[in-house]
Amino acid sequence: MIEKGTNDRSMTVLDAQASKFDIDGNVIRYPVGKIKPASTQILFIKSPLVYPNRTTIKPDDLRNQDSECPFPDSEAKTFIKGKVLVFCICFAIALISIILTYLYEKNDGISL
Repeated sequence: MIEKGTNDRSMTVLDAQASKFDIDGNVIRYPVGKIKPASTQILFIKSPLVYPNRTTIKPDDLRNQDSECPFPDSEAKTFIKGKVLVFCICFAIALISIILTYLYEKNDGISL
């Protein structure tokens, strides 16, 4: 909750909810836990999560070989153009940061 005229938030306990579709296609929301920002344990899970494979067992973080992916593994490949684009963006940001830092240090600070 944000108080009027400030940016302060009170430490309200929030509900963590999940949603799923029923047989008719309607969305069903159900509570799975509480979020307590002021507590040492922020998230309290009170009911087991149901994952997309309709079990409560947490799936592995790695790609599963028997996944239901419709594409064969032979078609999975790295998108080189995407990697080059991300590298160029990171390089440009680093270069701009270095130039601005150099100019700041050379002029003993920037006055606005």
